[in-house]
Amino acid sequence: MRSQDSVERSTRRGLLQTTAVGLTGALGAGLFGSRAARGSESTDTSASTSIRDSITITESGTYVLETDLERDVTEKPAQSGPVPFIEIGDGIDGEVVIDGRGHMIAGQGSGTGILALETSGGEVTVRDLTVCNFQQGTYLELAGSLTLDGVTITNCERAISHRDSSRLVGDALTITKNETGIDSTNSTVTLSDSTITDNTGIGLSVTRPEISNTTVLRNGTGIAVHSGDGSITDCDIRYNDRNGIETTDSSVTVTDSHISENGRHGIHMRSSTDWKIHRNTINRNGDYGVYIEGSNGALVIDNTIEGNETGPVFISDDSGGNIVVLVRTSGERPIDRGDGDNNGDDAGNNERD
Repeated sequence: MRSQDSVERSTRRGLLQTTAVGLTGALGAGLFGSRAARGSESTDTSASTSIRDSITITESGTYVLETDLERDVTEKPAQSGPVPFIEIGDGIDGEVVIDGRGHMIAGQGSGTGILALETSGGEVTVRDLTVCNFQQGTYLELAGSLTLDGVTITNCERAISHRDSSRLVGDALTITKNETGIDSTNSTVTLSDSTITDNTGIGLSVTRPEISNTTVLRNGTGIAVHSGDGSITDCDIRYNDRNGIETTDSSVTVTDSHISENGRHGIHMRSSTDWKIHRNTINRNGDYGVYIEGSNGALVIDNTIEGNETGPVFISDDSGGNIVVLVRTSGERPIDRGDGDNNGDDAGNNERD
């Protein structure tokens, strides 16, 4: 017997297909093209295939944009469900490469730019492409690995949705001016040399981050890690409205990063364990540099933590043991304690718990 989740996912896929057919029927073979035409475009894998309009990819190979493309959804679909510009079909044997060649796919504020739903675990690479003005720039659920190389996603409600999928890899990825940047659950997100800026909500909400050499600026919250573990290395996390980094029920290593001038705490660790915070500069944040709340196990050493509005480090009374904090300061109280509501008292210099 099929599970309820399986039935719901199959229903979503049926709605997707119904919606695509309805839109094609309404607009004819113009901007969207017919489903037959799209199928014929994606069958020849001996050479690259041009993407001239919306497409469902069913074969491995290289797919190339020859010009900017805009999908004008003139009316809401008759039934709910994602409306993809580019869909990665299931059962593909081999790698799919989508080469934007510097071009753009654009929507009118609804639907999905690139969709992979319940695929067979294949590898998809998208490079040198701008995705803009969709409800969701990319959406992956129960999908294989996706690599975004030199891709920009902008002006979407959510740039990337990533659910119960294989690895998402971003190299020279730019996520800017969306409501939410990356929203990933039960999946690994690997970013390098990337830029996450000016998103009004969370820049990155992730379960298993592997983030390096990445700039996270002027978002609502910079990076949020939930119910997972990972690493943040050589990153510049500044000017975010709320916390630079925040976690719940997670274990994270933060090294060699600059975390400064965020509206609240530089790092807020909540109900988490086995944190390691090494060799970072954490300064001029609007509240504490490092705020440890209801957590057990943290090693905070060899950091420069200074000039934060409320103090360098706070440890709440309901935090457990195995917390080691070594802070060298001149004239500042290094560690405060309290009930978790920023009511800490001076705890003395270079304290070790």
